[in-house]
Amino acid sequence: MKKQKKAYTQKLVVSEASTRELQAMTMYESGNLAEVSQLLNQCLQEDDSIKQCTLLKKAGALLQGPDWKSGEVFPSDLGKCLTFLAEVFVICDIKNPSRKVVASTFDNLPVHWCSDVFSNVFLDKLKEISKEILELGKTPSVRHDVDLISDMLEYFSLGKQ
Repeated sequence: MKKQKKAYTQKLVVSEASTRELQAMTMYESGNLAEVSQLLNQCLQEDDSIKQCTLLKKAGALLQGPDWKSGEVFPSDLGKCLTFLAEVFVICDIKNPSRKVVASTFDNLPVHWCSDVFSNVFLDKLKEISKEILELGKTPSVRHDVDLISDMLEYFSLGKQ
């Protein structure tokens, strides 16, 4: 008898600025970006990681579409979507499968699109964690924070161009 897997649940809570930008993109954009922003907005409403992963995979597939990769131009609204995805990766618990989906999406996008976006979000989270560690008592476990930092680096190949 096979043991049934329990769905991992975590409500995704990203910055208010990212949420507002995605909602605005849904109303004012058309084409791939509007669909991507709509999928990412739906992802915020879900608690179930399986549904989150499905929505993130669809959004990632649209971001990896041929019309994006063909040009070297970086659309500014695409940066908003990538910032949102980076925030999702950083806020997800270590065991949340959505992290792996987001990491896979970033690995399949052009490096020059992702490096600045992800490094800014990652550094902001790193500053927040280090501040909590330095203010002993704010964080329940330093070990948890160290694990979080190392896990954020696990999915990305560093040093590749």
